[in-house]
Amino acid sequence: MTARGSSKAAVCFNNSQSRLHSSSILVCCRTFMRWLTLVFFFSTLGCHFSGQAVDWPAVQDSDTDTDTDVEGDDSPASDDDTAASDDDTAASDDTAASDDTAASDDDTAASDDDTAASDDDTGAADDNTEDNTEDDTSEQPENASVVVTSSFPESLVCGEEGTASVELLNDGDTTWSWGSGYKLGTVDDEDPFFAVNRVYLPQGAHVLPGQAWAFEMTLQAPEQEGTYTTDWRMVEEHVQWFGEIAEAEIEVTCPDEDNWEYTDAIADTVLAHATYVRNNYPQFFDLEALDGHTKRSIAYEMMTTVINLLRADGVDASRCIANPGLPQSDPFHWCSDALVVGPPGIGVTLDIYWSWSYPATPQTAMTETDATGVITSDLVALQ
Repeated sequence: MTARGSSKAAVCFNNSQSRLHSSSILVCCRTFMRWLTLVFFFSTLGCHFSGQAVDWPAVQDSDTDTDTDVEGDDSPASDDDTAASDDDTAASDDTAASDDTAASDDDTAASDDDTAASDDDTGAADDNTEDNTEDDTSEQPENASVVVTSSFPESLVCGEEGTASVELLNDGDTTWSWGSGYKLGTVDDEDPFFAVNRVYLPQGAHVLPGQAWAFEMTLQAPEQEGTYTTDWRMVEEHVQWFGEIAEAEIEVTCPDEDNWEYTDAIADTVLAHATYVRNNYPQFFDLEALDGHTKRSIAYEMMTTVINLLRADGVDASRCIANPGLPQSDPFHWCSDALVVGPPGIGVTLDIYWSWSYPATPQTAMTETDATGVITSDLVALQ
């Protein structure tokens, strides 16, 4: 080969190397652009699914600007869609709340209806209970008593006896009798004036519903001064106490008995009051034409008048008993023309009318000493 040919060949080789180098650079540029395009594509795709904004490189081609504008245009739409979605959600919440409120109101109304029904059922049950109670009560005999009258001494001297009476009405639907255990008893089974604690009906007596019975008892004052309560109530023995209570307060005094004596002054006072009654109460005297029971009944009223006049004048006068075995309601039980003056156990018994029927001359004849009188409920308090 010649030198010219060698030089030409070298130029051709150099040209070939230069073209090869330029071609390699072009290939590399194209490959880089394709890679960049892929990166852009996948980045855009990732942003679309993640909803996050991505900062792109400052250098972008015209296609990228167009996509960016379109994407920018889509953002307000997306915001509008979001707002619409929020409105729909709020509307849905309002609707649900409204539905829940309506349902709650319906449930509340139903609950109120159930409560009203329950109240109605309860009322009906109460009515049935009352009806059953009334029926049960009406089937059982009932004890009941009402105090009609009662009389007790207002005062007694220590150790002195006094009479009391309580009249009770059988206001129930049972019959009182001795055999069925009906009695007048002292409340709480104790009484300062009555140790026995029970007053019995007579055997054979029956007090039907609507009838009344008067119980009589003899009280005895305690040995200490004071004001005491005596109270009484009906009892069906071993079953129940029942009915109203008859009660009274009785004043008990204890005079100095060692210094008491029957003086002429006391005798003069008794004679004066006996004379006053003889002159001013003619209905008590000259009763010979009457039967014995009637005369004794009138004599009882006569002695009540004399004794009350003496007690009002400060004389310790009381009744005497002629026949202790007779009932206290019987006029033959009491002295018809005598009385007791003085404290219990040391008093004296005086006849105050000589032949009280006729001519009934007033006197103060002493017939007994160391006597004890009886204070009945129709005698006034000692002044």
